[in-house]
Amino acid sequence: MLDLMSLHPLIIILVVIFPAYSANFSPAFFSGILRWKWHPLDRGKKLGDGERVLGDGKTFEGILVGVLLGVLTGLGIQQFISGYPLFLAFLAATGALAGDAVESFVKRRRGFKRGEMWFPADQLDFVIGALLFLSPFYLPGLAEILFITFLTIAAHLSLNLIGWLLGLKSVPW
Repeated sequence: MLDLMSLHPLIIILVVIFPAYSANFSPAFFSGILRWKWHPLDRGKKLGDGERVLGDGKTFEGILVGVLLGVLTGLGIQQFISGYPLFLAFLAATGALAGDAVESFVKRRRGFKRGEMWFPADQLDFVIGALLFLSPFYLPGLAEILFITFLTIAAHLSLNLIGWLLGLKSVPW
């Protein structure tokens, strides 16, 4: 078993942020699999600008599924890396979903429609949220932040393009 603190800092940030990736991807993935009714966080409410607070893409069930999968990812990490506290997985997952919701709120205020691309906010919202929630316990250096930023943007754009080419997504972003 590997010890978390003996790993290279670029590997540590990957390990610490990985539950955020799981949490970010899981609501959209599971909404297509799970056949229950998904309930929007904003309950359909609109603000003075006439736009929804968050929209249909941010749901109570999505938060539940995202945090659960993030914590399960943390449990998996613990099987291979000693010294990895499970509460980091919870914070990363919760922060990722909070960051995504905040970005959705700002997008609505700026007039973006659901599914419309806003680069690089769409790619980094969940990482920023995760890092903010993790910051009292884990504060990466500038090199680690730049590494995870570029890796996240590249992975996000590449995987979405592949999903679009395979017909799994309606847009290539």
